[in-house]
Amino acid sequence: MIRKLNKLFIIPFVFVLVFTLTSCSTYKAVCLVSSNTSKGYSIKFQSLEGRYQKKMHKTKADTSLTYTCKLESGEVNIYFKTPLESEPVLMCNLKAGDEVSNTFGYITTGYFATIIIETVSEAKGEFNFTYSYQP
Repeated sequence: MIRKLNKLFIIPFVFVLVFTLTSCSTYKAVCLVSSNTSKGYSIKFQSLEGRYQKKMHKTKADTSLTYTCKLESGEVNIYFKTPLESEPVLMCNLKAGDEVSNTFGYITTGYFATIIIETVSEAKGEFNFTYSYQP
């Protein structure tokens, strides 16, 4: 009886452990604050190292993605991906002191965008991504 209960607990634990260890986001952060709503996603951090990945909400209409990014220190590459693309697309590369505002990509109704922030060196910054709904 005890062996059967152990198996019932060990098997799910192993699956959770394997999933956690093979996650796509591998990062180290200090004071990371983020917000994800149906209109957009924002993130601010004092220190970020590694690869941070966040899936935004599904779109309510065909849209593009408008972003405003400010990097105080370090260097990052920001990628954009939808389920229709096999590989992430580079949106921009930011270095210390860079600030950029732009519109990027196209997202079909009912799909979502995944934002990937990959640091080249430890970074500090603030990024905002919003859906630009088209009439």
